[in-house]
Amino acid sequence: MSPDRVRPRRGYLSRVDAWQLALAKIITAIVAVVLIVGFAFREDMEPVAASAEIAAPVATEDGVAISGYDPVAYFTDGGAVAGSQTYAAGWHGAEWWFQTEENRTIFLSDPARYAPQFGGFALEGVANGSGFAGNPEVFKILEGRLYLSRSPKSQSLWLRNPDGYIRAAEEAWAASCPVLTAEQERQAARIGNAEPVTPYC
Repeated sequence: MSPDRVRPRRGYLSRVDAWQLALAKIITAIVAVVLIVGFAFREDMEPVAASAEIAAPVATEDGVAISGYDPVAYFTDGGAVAGSQTYAAGWHGAEWWFQTEENRTIFLSDPARYAPQFGGFALEGVANGSGFAGNPEVFKILEGRLYLSRSPKSQSLWLRNPDGYIRAAEEAWAASCPVLTAEQERQAARIGNAEPVTPYC
């Protein structure tokens, strides 16, 4: 054997090999820790995020449902009409505004018929597992049910397959059906809602 070709002893690593092996072990350990922590964080946080996004049966802004629009007017006037706090009623932990006392009375006689589906959350968001409030000016009434969307663009997308989106939203809503908090029930009682308040999903 020539002197320039020295064969390392069995089990012996050169300094470069040892350094590469140590670096590979460190990188593998870091990747493993990141993956484990990432999955643990994801598993821990997803339910919290989902329940925070759809935390109440009704999407509200300062406790007012559908930004103060009259839910009955969608059916009687065919459009989004602003309600008035003068004609407010409490239902499902939210304050609902109406343009007239007559609309308020109509709503209270059958709230589930006039309230937007999925608590006023955007249909496409609920179908995709997100809980953002629908825009009360972007709506569609299908088979006697009021659906809100986030934007005209997102509405046009779900209208390409309304049955599919509605079915997906109904399944997601049922799986994450929110429950009213005691504070929401107190708010409803304060507004003057005599009927017991329970989620309507």
